[in-house]
Amino acid sequence: MAGDEQSISSLLDLASGALGSGVLVQYAPAPTALAFVLLGAVFAVSVVAVALMPETAARRTGALASLRPRVSVPHRVRPHFVAIMPSLVALWALGGFSLSLGPSLTADVLHVHDHVIAGVVIGLLTGMGAIGSLAVQPRGPKRAMAVGSLALATGMTLTLMGVSADAPAAYLLGTVIAGFGWGAALLGSFR
Repeated sequence: MAGDEQSISSLLDLASGALGSGVLVQYAPAPTALAFVLLGAVFAVSVVAVALMPETAARRTGALASLRPRVSVPHRVRPHFVAIMPSLVALWALGGFSLSLGPSLTADVLHVHDHVIAGVVIGLLTGMGAIGSLAVQPRGPKRAMAVGSLALATGMTLTLMGVSADAPAAYLLGTVIAGFGWGAALLGSFR
């Protein structure tokens, strides 16, 4: 079940990145530059590591033709792809909303301007996603997506209510529930 590990590890990576970024921005010198310098260094090391990896695919003629994108979904999986599409769109929407606006919303709703706290809230969302993935592992993909989608919708509704009513408890509870749903729906869609 490679999708299980992938959904859990990607969410844990997001959680640790949010926490680490919050700590860097709050306490490190030159916070607007240091994070990008560190990311650039990691990227450079990654480029070198990938360049040194052995190629696993056989070389074939037609290098230019291979660069032309060919996008298709095999006929036998199209119904499944269409069925998971709303969940995938909701997952990307949650990610875009929370990861871009989360720190600002956290500062406004919780009335704190500490970047570590913003990182903790993003870490809470994505960490709960990992827990959601773990919780629905024994379930089938349809059940995991149904549980995840329901939690995602409930959590986002509560989060938005918390933001509009300036209610920290509702905002945080909604974040936890939406995060759980993110992980469960992500796991179901991978399966």
